[in-house]
Amino acid sequence: AWEVLSEFLDRLDDANDTRSAGVHLTELGLRLLSAVGWGLDLERCVSCGKPCMEGKAAMVDEGRGGLVCRACGGARRCQPGAVCTWLLAATCGEAGAVAGRGRRMSVALETRGLEKQFGGLEVTRDLSLRIATGARHALIGPNGAGKTTVINLLTGVLRPDAGTILLEGAEITSLPVHARVLRGLSRTFQINQLYADLTPLETVGLAVSERLGHGGDWWRRLGARADVNREIAEVLTRFHLLDVMNDATATLPYGKQRLLEIALAIAARPRVLLLDEPAAGVPESERHDILAAVAGLPRDVTVLLIEHDMDLVFSFADRLSVLVNGALLVEGTPDEVARDPRVRAVYLGEGLDA
Repeated sequence: AWEVLSEFLDRLDDANDTRSAGVHLTELGLRLLSAVGWGLDLERCVSCGKPCMEGKAAMVDEGRGGLVCRACGGARRCQPGAVCTWLLAATCGEAGAVAGRGRRMSVALETRGLEKQFGGLEVTRDLSLRIATGARHALIGPNGAGKTTVINLLTGVLRPDAGTILLEGAEITSLPVHARVLRGLSRTFQINQLYADLTPLETVGLAVSERLGHGGDWWRRLGARADVNREIAEVLTRFHLLDVMNDATATLPYGKQRLLEIALAIAARPRVLLLDEPAAGVPESERHDILAAVAGLPRDVTVLLIEHDMDLVFSFADRLSVLVNGALLVEGTPDEVARDPRVRAVYLGEGLDA
C-alpha cells in the first residue's frame, strides 16, 4: 500500500501527466483497495480464493435455490437476508424470487405489431415480442433478418412506422434514446461506440456520474465521492478492466474494448439490457472473458441477446426468438427451437419435408 501511495505522489509531480487530480485520487483509491484485499470484512471464495468485494453479499442466483460467489460461481453462499448491493434488487434471501422463482411472470419489454420500412423494403414486419422480467432471451436469425434494426427500434435510434413498444408496461414508442436509458433500457453496439481517448476509468466514471446527475462535471466527482469510487471499482473489477484502467481505450485489445462496452451499459444500472453481438470480432484467445461476462450478468437485469455464435446462444438463453425477413418465425425454449424443422430449413437449407 505504501508503494502505491508513493507512486501516486510521484505522478502528481509529473508535469507531463495532464489528468485531473480527481482521476488520480480515484485511481489511488482503487489500487489501495486492491492492495489491502478490498477491506477488512471480506471473505475469500473457497473455490477461486479471490476476495468478494461485497463480502457475504457478492453473490448471484445459481438457479437452483441458492446463491454463489460472483467471482467464480463456486460453492460459497450468502447468509440469508444479507443485503446485496451489487445490482440485485433485493436481499440475498429474496434474489431467487427476483429471478422469477415463485412469482407470476411479468413482462419487462414488449413489442406489438412493430413495423419498419426503408423505401420499399420491409425490414420489420408485424413483430410482436414479449421478454419476461429476468429472462435470458436471444433473438437469432440469418444475416439480413433485421435483428439489429429491432434493437435500434427498441432503443429509439429508429422510429417504427407502426406498432408500439412497452418497457415494464409503459409505452416508450415515441421517447428519445436518452429518455429510454433513464427509464432503465441500455444497450451495447455491434460495432464499438466508445470514447477512444478516454481510459476505462474515465469512461466508467463518466457513466456513473451521468446516472447520478453529475455528468456536466464528472471529472470533479472522480476521487471526491466514496459512493462513486466504490461503484467504479466494482464495475472495473467485475469486467476485468483494472489492469488497463489507465490505458486509452483506442490502445486496448479488442476483447477488452468489448468488455468495456458491456461495463459501460451496466454502469447505467439498466433493468433491461440489449446485447448486440457482444462476441463479434473477438479473437478466440479473448472470447472466454466475453462469455464469462455475459454469463455472469446480474439475474435481476433482463437480457435480450443478438448473437450468431450458437454455442453462446444455447449456453446463455432460456428462450429464443427466430427472426427471418423481419418477421417472427419461431419462438420457444432452446430445445424446442433446435428441433423445429422450420429453423433447420432456414439455417441448414433443409426442406420441410426432408
